[in-house]
Amino acid sequence: MMHLRRFAALLIGAWLAGGLLLITVATQNFRSVERLLAEPSADAAKEIRKLGQNPARAFLRYHAGELNRSHFEDWERVQLALGVLLLGTLWASIPRRQGLLLLAALMLMLVIVAHWGITPAMARLGGRLGFPPAGSPHPDHRRFWDYHNLYFGIEVLKLTMGVVIGFSLVLRSRRRSRRPAGEPAAVTAVSGDQEN
Repeated sequence: MMHLRRFAALLIGAWLAGGLLLITVATQNFRSVERLLAEPSADAAKEIRKLGQNPARAFLRYHAGELNRSHFEDWERVQLALGVLLLGTLWASIPRRQGLLLLAALMLMLVIVAHWGITPAMARLGGRLGFPPAGSPHPDHRRFWDYHNLYFGIEVLKLTMGVVIGFSLVLRSRRRSRRPAGEPAAVTAVSGDQEN
């Protein structure tokens, strides 16, 4: 049982670390556009002058958006696998901890909603927003940001639930390791299974 709980803790740790890494990468992809335009290399500066500053910015932001879309889709596939593994591990290791199972199932459901609902809509709208019509905002601009904010909210919710699962697993392991040395293993196993 203990090794399964440790594996569950490893899975949730990987899930949290991956989510934080992806948020960082996605943010930096767009920031790098402004950094590149502010201090381009000599060759890049020539190409930017040919295109013009605003068209170059639009093209680079479009490229950053496509990179982010690809990263999100790949990460969502990884999360689907992590979610299934985590649910199975929690089910096998602590069958009476229904709260943790519920949180893990909700995390997996949020990934499913994002992967098949929100991400495709963001990709479709984002592709159109890359090159807005001159002099006016793109008509899909607001819808894209609604989806974007919803996606970000889901990520924050998943991270919060993952932190709760992680802390619960760590605290449970510490409680087991602090039991008196003289307590019989059979009693420990029974009482440990009945913890909530």
